[in-house]
Amino acid sequence: GGWASASVALSGNKDIIVSQPGTYLFTLRCVGDSGTVQSQLSVTAVTDTPPPDNCAAATLGGTTVEWAEFWNDVPFPDPVYGSIYSDIPRNGYLAIKFNTADFVDTGLLSTIETTATRGRRLGALSQCPGDFDVADECQEIWGNGGDIIWTTDGYSGACDLEPNTTYYFNITFTDGVDPTTSECTSTYCQTKVRAKNP
Repeated sequence: GGWASASVALSGNKDIIVSQPGTYLFTLRCVGDSGTVQSQLSVTAVTDTPPPDNCAAATLGGTTVEWAEFWNDVPFPDPVYGSIYSDIPRNGYLAIKFNTADFVDTGLLSTIETTATRGRRLGALSQCPGDFDVADECQEIWGNGGDIIWTTDGYSGACDLEPNTTYYFNITFTDGVDPTTSECTSTYCQTKVRAKNP
């Protein structure tokens, strides 16, 4: 009795949605005639996409996003040519999930350094999120250039992907194993992700 609320209901639930993994501090402050009462709760949010059953736990924390969600409702293997600025967890990875379905195709994946974020990036195509221990043709270390060439049609020298299989395009500023090796020294860890389906 006698209580009012400016921002939340006095009973029931309040849904809070966070868009990126990380640690968040939530504060509930109640102010009344007798003074103020405050309580805080620290919550760590992680990716809500569980890894496949056959994947070992990644040594880095990470974020997983579906291909079509990342590319603004464009399904794999498209876009024909596209690039999107994306945040990468400073000490973790971003994994873009896709399925090869029955496509017979070849394409390119890369990242480009932005003016806001310096630092080398490691990329890998694998069947597990956060897995950077892959064949040489399925990985790349980017300074200023280079591509991972993927294929489902046997293109020589490319990362050979199986049909009807789920893969992850993993990107990190670390060495892929140790989170303390991050080369992102900027305020924001961002890169331009590029896909090309020639």
